Amino acid sequence: MVKVYGAGWCGDTLRSNAFLTDIGVPFEYFDVDADPAAAQEVIDLTGEARPIPVIVLNNGDLIREPSDPQLAAALMRDGALEN
Repeated sequence: MVKVYGAGWCGDTLRSNAFLTDIGVPFEYFDVDADPAAAQEVIDLTGEARPIPVIVLNNGDLIREPSDPQLAAALMRDGALEN
């Protein structure tokens, strides 16, 4: 399952979550402000404290702060989204 690490105040997080919902890609959302373990996982994955959203694809690849077209392309490469 695709995982999204972000925060409720982050416009990019809200946009990415809405985009995933609109195109029908299931995902788990982790709020890095409400969940210290999720915040630590972002640091472990990226080496940075706040590059949100961080989206982890089914194949384990991650993409940081993507635009909708970048996210769609990554999902197609991952096989989570078909043309």
